Amino acid sequence: MSIFNPLNRGNFAGNSNPPLPQLQLNALRAANVAAHLNGPQIIAPLWVTLTPYVAGNVVSLTSGQHLICSGAGTSGASMPVYTSAVLTGRPLTDGSVTWYGLPWVKSASDINAPVITSGANAAAVGLTETLFISGTTINSAVTPFSSRQINNSNVAIRHFQYASGNASGSGNSTGDATQAGFSAANVYNTNQWDLEFYVTDAKFGITIHNSSSVVYVEVDGVMVQGNPLPSSGTPGWCIAFDYNGVVKRRLVRISDTQVGAQIRGVALSTIGYIEPSDSPNDCMLLLGDSLQNTVVPSITSPLAAPQGFWIKRLLGLSSVVNATVAGSGYVAFNANSYNVPTILSTQANQQIFALYAPSHVMISAGYNDSNTPFSQVGPAALASWAAARAQFPNAKITVTDGFAQAKGPDAGTLTQAANLLALFSQWADPNSVFIQAVGSSANTSWTRGTGNAGIALAAGNASNFVSTDTNHPTPAGAYYLAIRMANAIRAAWNNAY
Repeated sequence: MSIFNPLNRGNFAGNSNPPLPQLQLNALRAANVAAHLNGPQIIAPLWVTLTPYVAGNVVSLTSGQHLICSGAGTSGASMPVYTSAVLTGRPLTDGSVTWYGLPWVKSASDINAPVITSGANAAAVGLTETLFISGTTINSAVTPFSSRQINNSNVAIRHFQYASGNASGSGNSTGDATQAGFSAANVYNTNQWDLEFYVTDAKFGITIHNSSSVVYVEVDGVMVQGNPLPSSGTPGWCIAFDYNGVVKRRLVRISDTQVGAQIRGVALSTIGYIEPSDSPNDCMLLLGDSLQNTVVPSITSPLAAPQGFWIKRLLGLSSVVNATVAGSGYVAFNANSYNVPTILSTQANQQIFALYAPSHVMISAGYNDSNTPFSQVGPAALASWAAARAQFPNAKITVTDGFAQAKGPDAGTLTQAANLLALFSQWADPNSVFIQAVGSSANTSWTRGTGNAGIALAAGNASNFVSTDTNHPTPAGAYYLAIRMANAIRAAWNNAY
């Protein structure tokens, strides 16, 4: 089974797993959503004075809040104060460290905390490694099946982003894609993913394949460490999670948030075994500009993730394939000559999208087209929607009027939003909806005002939710927009999620 088709449930112990009934899918979605509506849980270390921190480190404060490091440095002499400005998304300076607040994150009980150790290999931490294939990466299938062998039949691999650009030779995708019949020249780097499986054991480990790996591990919905887990640089390096003799069936989710991270396998005790996760198998495809897929500052952590990651969690989806492109629109091209029409028409993309078989397509473009006459934008938008419908005849299609970010919204943004709404009503596709993230005035726009996180607080919420580049969301902004979008999607599709 190809990594480009993570939606097939595959085989477990030689038996085919048929698609789950809709009621069961809805129940699984609901359970997934419930774990994140009030914020993900995390076991994070307490902030320490005069200590070096790097981007992605998460600490807790004695006041109960959490901070995530965006700029490496050394902490100050006294614990930082979690002010209302930090709560709503603005940076905080502590010594030479820059932090952002994580207002949606909850602390987990210490009873959920494993003892974490690491070593040069599984044997060094008292475990036995079970490989995908010795010396290769997560993408490769293993035969024959074994309940102690991680493979694509008992592990659910769910991407939530891929880089829309040539990635020939990229370690995480090229080999598997060429196995599936793609030319290496048309391989796209699948640079962020989740890996889910059940493990029954009192102690298990994650083994790392390469020196650049930085991964986060969740167990039963709790992120079990507040810092990323890099390897030592030695293939086979093992990070072990010891639950002090308590054998239990636990749902493990491993998240990668950077290009190049590769997992070698899982390590178990002599009694441990692995089962496939039972999360729903459905996928959303995101099309449009980078406001959905970029958080500024860029922090390697799923807790500071783009909208697509949070939408996946909040709607209980198995995958969100993020095919958005920075600088693009319906008409506007990015530096590599991509816009929404060309993303849909490129043959390599069509092959990848067909393998993912998305059940829902969301198109959110227009931000980069706001200064282009609608006489050009309109036909391109209509052609894009029609192309999406032709490629995905049974999928739900959600179209938005873009995002205002720090534009106010201005008159041009409001006019284009109104024009897109009118054009959508003319399209009259029966299995599509239109969501207004800009709307008809500054009062209806999800982001309001002309401020950003780098200047003094100003009217509206842009000072909290828009980064210093005045375009992309802050970590808090990405989470805020994802909540607004997830709620709007549920309402528009009659609580289908």
